[in-house]
Amino acid sequence: MITHRGALELDALPDSLCIIGGGVIGCEFASLYRALGVEVTVVEMLPRLVPLMDAAIGEGLAWSLEQRGVQVHTGTRVTCL
Repeated sequence: MITHRGALELDALPDSLCIIGGGVIGCEFASLYRALGVEVTVVEMLPRLVPLMDAAIGEGLAWSLEQRGVQVHTGTRVTCL
């Protein structure tokens, strides 16, 4: 597990990446890493991405990311074992 700061300091691109949190920062990283060819999954606990913004923005953003190959899972919790 790394933070958003660690994601900027990687020496090499990972093959895949799971981003926990579909807020603004998580979506920015999803877009960036997908553009660099990384397989990306975004997991958001609430019903849509960027939940603090208008619902249409979150829905449109999810559609846009999915069109570029990002897997988006909303209404999903992550647990650490």
